[in-house]
Formats: sequence, C-alpha cells, structure tokens
Amino acid sequence: MEIPVIFQAPLDIFGVCNEPVTQTEKRLITSIHKEFNKAPAIDTSKIRAFRLMKGKRRWMEIGTESKANLAYMTHILDDPNLIIDIDIHNNEEGKKRLYDLSDNLNYHFLEGSSSDAIIKNRIDKILSGIKLDGLFIDGNHMFNYVFNDFASYYKYLSSDGFIFFHDIYFIGHSKSKGVAQFLSWLSTILPVYQISGDRAASLYMPHYSPETVWGGIAIVTMKDILALEKKLIY
Repeated sequence: MEIPVIFQAPLDIFGVCNEPVTQTEKRLITSIHKEFNKAPAIDTSKIRAFRLMKGKRRWMEIGTESKANLAYMTHILDDPNLIIDIDIHNNEEGKKRLYDLSDNLNYHFLEGSSSDAIIKNRIDKILSGIKLDGLFIDGNHMFNYVFNDFASYYKYLSSDGFIFFHDIYFIGHSKSKGVAQFLSWLSTILPVYQISGDRAASLYMPHYSPETVWGGIAIVTMKDILALEKKLIY
C-alpha cells in the first residue's frame, strides 16, 4: 500500500530509514542470530529503524531475551558506548557472548521488572545525570506495562533521543489491551512514527486485524516530547 505524502515521516529525520536493507546489514544480523541461538528470521523494520542510532553512544533496552539485539546495537553505536539491559531473566550465556564482542563495552544488566522501583533507582545511579540516546521498549507487551515503561523512562533521553517500540500491532487479548492500543492513544498527543517491512516511514496506524500481528517498530522523538511539554500549563 502506498503511503500518502501527508502521512509520511519527515525525511530530515527518517530519510535514512527509507533506504532498502543492504546485503551487508542482512549478513550482520544473520551472523548475530546464529551466534546467539536466535531464530534466523530477519526483522527489516529493526534494521531500518536502528540506523537512527548510528553515531550515538548510549542505549537502554527493556526486554532483551537472547541478547541478540544488544549484540547488533554494539555494531551500530559508536565507541565508547553505554548499554543498559533490563530483563526478568538472567541469560548468563547471552551476556558472556555479549562481553566477548567488545573490550570497551560499558554494559549494565539489571535483573527484574522495569516497573520495580529498585530497577529505576539503579538506573538513576548508573546514569548519574547522563542522558540516553535511545530507548527500546520490548518487554511486557500489555498496555499498562508499555505505558509504565514509556512514562518512567522517557525522561532519561537526550533532547535529540529516540524511543523505539516493538511489536506495534499487538492488540492484547480479552483481559488486557496491548502495544497497539497504547500507541493509538499516544498518537493523539504526540507524533508516533512507524517503520514496517519495506514501506516508507510514516505516521503510526494500527493494523486492526482480528489475528495477532507481530513486528514493526514505532518511534517517538524526544524533540516532539519536549515541544509538547512547553505547551502544557502546570
């Protein structure tokens, strides 16, 4: 489906994301998936979206599973970099493989839920006022958890930082809404952009499919958040 111009993302920011995925990028992600025992499927949305992090140094990821995506980010971020990893499972083998990738890796693993106060306190101590360049929210996909991750951690982003969301079409189930409903609500107050498959970056639009749909990346810029904050009357 062709995206009308009025819905397309601004090229000054997202133009780099519209370039086709290269064979070099595919080979890199394939080799990382093999090394980290992850399914070989290539998520082109991630590859295209995370190009925005080239030249950046500080990254936090919520929900890291195999650590394969963190490994990919070590190839994207400039050295020396800072990576904060939050997950409820302690994947020792994945962490070991991650450390083996770089001698300069400033890596902090926090075991627990991103909703826990103790995790938030530890992040405060790690950063000590330093701002993140990117935040990837890929933990619990239910509405309340995604809302909490966004509301709790966006303040740690630099003024030119990006917040990324994964599985952006997931609608949850009968007892709880999902990522899609959160992003639909968020898009009523902030521009929310999406990168899905090979299509051009555009404003977010839910899938509205009765079936579970996985994948896709949504992006919110800290620039837009700060612009909204200036308009609010406290």
